[in-house]
Amino acid sequence: MDQIIILDGNVVGLVNDSGSARWEFERLEDALELYRLLVLSLDIEDIIAKLCDTSV
Repeated sequence: MDQIIILDGNVVGLVNDSGSARWEFERLEDALELYRLLVLSLDIEDIIAKLCDTSV
């Protein structure tokens, strides 16, 4: 499943095959923490492999 995670100021957005979600926070630190958790939930090794395959 492909995902796009967006951090824009105090707003975090997530778009994937199932739909989209948006979270707005009063504090930037809270938005950064959610962004970090979403990024950590991705399978980075698979993404790196896909990028390497398409760039070669």
